[in-house]
Amino acid sequence: LTDGLDGLVAVPNVMAFSTYAVLVYVAGNKTLADYLQVLSVPGAGELAIFCGALVGGLIGFLWFNSYPAEIFMGDTGSLSIGAALGMVAILAKAEILLILVGGIFVLETVSVMTQVISFKLTGKRVFKMAPIHHHFELKGWAESRVVLRFYIAGVLLAIVLALAPLASHIPLATLSAIVVIVSINMGEWHAFAPKELARYSLNYRTILLGTFFITVVFDLTLAVEIGMALASLFFIYRMSDLTRIDRVPLEDFYGVEALSHPDGTPRIVAYKLKGSLFFGAANKLENLLLGLPGHPEVVVLDLDKVINIDTTGLDILQTLHRNLQKRGAHLVLCGLNSQPGSIVFRSGFSDKLGDDNIAANLTEALIRAQRLSGREPEIAYA
Repeated sequence: LTDGLDGLVAVPNVMAFSTYAVLVYVAGNKTLADYLQVLSVPGAGELAIFCGALVGGLIGFLWFNSYPAEIFMGDTGSLSIGAALGMVAILAKAEILLILVGGIFVLETVSVMTQVISFKLTGKRVFKMAPIHHHFELKGWAESRVVLRFYIAGVLLAIVLALAPLASHIPLATLSAIVVIVSINMGEWHAFAPKELARYSLNYRTILLGTFFITVVFDLTLAVEIGMALASLFFIYRMSDLTRIDRVPLEDFYGVEALSHPDGTPRIVAYKLKGSLFFGAANKLENLLLGLPGHPEVVVLDLDKVINIDTTGLDILQTLHRNLQKRGAHLVLCGLNSQPGSIVFRSGFSDKLGDDNIAANLTEALIRAQRLSGREPEIAYA
C-alpha cells in the first residue's frame, strides 16, 4: 500500500528492518536479553544478517526510487517485503511490536479497511481517497511533503520502541508527576463548574459525575461499565418519554351519529402513535388496551410517526387484535413506515390482521373502519 508514492516504501521498511535487526540480535544473545529484559530466542541472532541484507537492498532501491522515481517496486516486491517483515516478527516472537514498528503500514491498511467498510455501510467516504497518503495529496500536500512526513513518523516510532526498555529506569516519582500533570490538563475542570453543569440535563449530570467519581475512587474499567449501563438506561427512559399515543378527535370531522352507538359510546376510535414502539414504551400501548372507551367496533392506529417497532411492541399489537376479535371488533393499522411495515409483514401479523385492514393513510383507514362497522363512508378525514 505504501508503494503509491516515490520513495515512500523504502524508508519505513528500512527503519522497521533496522529496528528488528537490533531486536533479534539482542534476543539471540542471552546475556544481553536478560540485561535489557528482552525475551531470549535462541538462534534469533541469525535473523540480523537477513534484516541487514534487506536494509541494504532497500537503500539501493531508494537511490533510484526517490522523487522523481526512475523505477518502481510494484506488488511483487512490496508484498514480499511485507511478508518478510511479518516472518521476522514471528520468528523473533515479537509480533505485537510490529504494530508499533510498522505503524505506517498499519495506518495505511486501517485507512483502506475503514474507507471500504464506511462506503459499503453508509455510502459515505471517511477519507478523500485511500490509502491515506492519497488523502493528504488531495488535501493539497505536495508528494514530497507527504513522503517526508511519513519518514519522520517512521523514525519517531523506531525511536519510541528503541527507548521503551529505558523507561524502567525512570523514577516512579517522576512518572507520577507526569501522570498528575497530564491528568490536570486532560481533566477539563471547567465542565464541573455549577454554571456549566446547570446547562445540561439531570441524566447527563448523573452520568458525568457518577463515572468521574467511580474513576477516581475505584478504576476506569468499572467506570466505563457503569457509565455504559447508565447511558443505556437513560436512553431507554428518554425514548419511552418521547413515545406518545394521542386520540384523534374524529368528532371534529364526522357527525357524532356516524361515530357513536345509540348510548353515546364511540363505535370508531382512532389513535396517533409517535416515537418508537419498543419494550420501554410498551406499557403505554397496554394502558390503551385497558382504557378503551365503551365497546368500539373498530380501533384505528395511525403509525405514520412511528419509526421503530420491536418484538415487544408487535406482541402488544397482536394482543390488542386478539382482544378486539373476542369482542367482535376490528383493528385497522395505517401509515406503516419501512421498519414497522417490515416487522408486521415478516412476522405474519399482516395475514392475521388482513390486508384490507392495513391502510396507506388515515383517510383510507377511516373509510375502511366505517365499512367494517356496517355503514357507508360519509366524510373523508381531512
